[in-house]
Amino acid sequence: MSNQTSKRLKQNAERIMQRWEERARDEVGASIHQDSLMLQNSLPEYLEQLVDELSTKIERTPARIKTDKLENTRIGKKHGHERAGYADYSMTQLIFEYHILRQVIFEILEEEAALEVRERDIIIDSIEQAVNDAATQFSQTLRDIQELFMVTLTHDLRNPLNVIKMGTHLTLRRLEQGDTHANIAAKMLKAVERLNSMIQNLLDASRLRAGQSLKFEFEECNLDSIVQDVVEDLNFACLWRAVYCSF
Repeated sequence: MSNQTSKRLKQNAERIMQRWEERARDEVGASIHQDSLMLQNSLPEYLEQLVDELSTKIERTPARIKTDKLENTRIGKKHGHERAGYADYSMTQLIFEYHILRQVIFEILEEEAALEVRERDIIIDSIEQAVNDAATQFSQTLRDIQELFMVTLTHDLRNPLNVIKMGTHLTLRRLEQGDTHANIAAKMLKAVERLNSMIQNLLDASRLRAGQSLKFEFEECNLDSIVQDVVEDLNFACLWRAVYCSF
């Protein structure tokens, strides 16, 4: 294997990115919303790394091979992380971008002469690693974004619920026992408590997905009472709809 392929790749890196961008804009729907710099992202950096991997002037010691692999992984993860931040991008589109890049690299490098089997293997292996690293980071970043959204949402929901809860308590204090409005306020208070419980369950689920442990507290419950509460809530909802529709 000569060093000519590494040289040709370095000399044609800009042309490869231009052709890749043209194809990406035609074939990857999410790309139309990005300017050239954001679209190419870390791919030019990846080509520079591939130039080194194809070079025969760099001694392939175990340490050098390990360094190249780590750098390739870093670049791939960087690309996957950035793509996950764009709402229009999917995992399929991310992977397809790399398939287009592989095709363009082969097309341009083989304009002058066919690549050796070893050279093709290096490029294919490198692209496959980049795809795996980018896809892994893409998934991880999406999970992180979803977790952050969930935590923020549940936190923001608790503030208005606490206002409703305090207001309902004050209302109950001013109403006499047996008053119809007192019964309605009591039902509202139970509903707020259940919503708070649901929010806590969402937070617990987020902690579990993050690998954190939970402390379980077991207690007896009255199923008859739970069923009765559900029935009363449904009856109240039906009554409210009937009253609302009468206006």
